Amino acid sequence: MHTYKIIADTSCDIPASVFAEKNVTFVPFHVSFDQENYLDELKDITPDDFYDKINAEKLYPKTSLPSVQEYMDAMEPVLKEGKDVLCLCLSSKFSGSFQSA
Repeated sequence: MHTYKIIADTSCDIPASVFAEKNVTFVPFHVSFDQENYLDELKDITPDDFYDKINAEKLYPKTSLPSVQEYMDAMEPVLKEGKDVLCLCLSSKFSGSFQSA
């Protein structure tokens, strides 16, 4: 039986500590509260900071899905090790992240 690696995008709403504890690689969605500043979820902005901006600053985010390249960067090293990938993404009915992956 082949070993596998779980890769998930941050739409899964899994806390960063669980990603680390379970050795799950995450591919971040990007969020912007203005036209110029995109932040990687869980890397550059915590969920608490995200909601604080919405509630306290009355800012509304725009999100952008991970690129094909970002999924490739996460998956290729795993595949080169001879492992399979189990990728968890949003449904194609809700996002283009499934197609990117």
